[in-house]
Amino acid sequence: MHDPLMTRVWETVGEPARRLTVERADIVAELCARTMVALTEALERELGKARGFAAARKAFERRFERREGEAVTEDAPATPQDRSLQAFAAVLDEVCLATQDFRRVEDRPDRVAYCFTRCVWATHFRRLGRPDIGHWFCDGDDRWARSFNPQFGFQRTQVLMDGDACCDHVFVVEEVESE
Repeated sequence: MHDPLMTRVWETVGEPARRLTVERADIVAELCARTMVALTEALERELGKARGFAAARKAFERRFERREGEAVTEDAPATPQDRSLQAFAAVLDEVCLATQDFRRVEDRPDRVAYCFTRCVWATHFRRLGRPDIGHWFCDGDDRWARSFNPQFGFQRTQVLMDGDACCDHVFVVEEVESE
């Protein structure tokens, strides 16, 4: 990780605690990936490849949608200022701290861009030969940003899950259409 803020956070907790946190996050991600692959493949055998895959993805997305609803109604900040792009980026930094290597490459009030160079989800799903399942995590990035603030847009041209060198996430505040 090359972001100065994240480096300071890790320095605060100390190297042994950082290593332990990253190792545990990796173990949990691997267990999750193995479980998702096993369940999806069982459904694919039972229902056929396309129907089983679709059923597993729908179940995953249904749970993700419930999490979005919870985030919007219960966990999300209450004031418009707290729903700023900077507040979202702070949450994203915290969520990704132990599972990704990243740095902010742009940091403006209306645009925040990241370069992710390591992702536990990409590592494990690619190793298991099922990046198609791992993409379910990637595909939720836009929905997650919009659940925090419906005015947020999201762009990405490279994806670690596809074998690219990085994920280039760009979050922007979109113009509100006047009526």
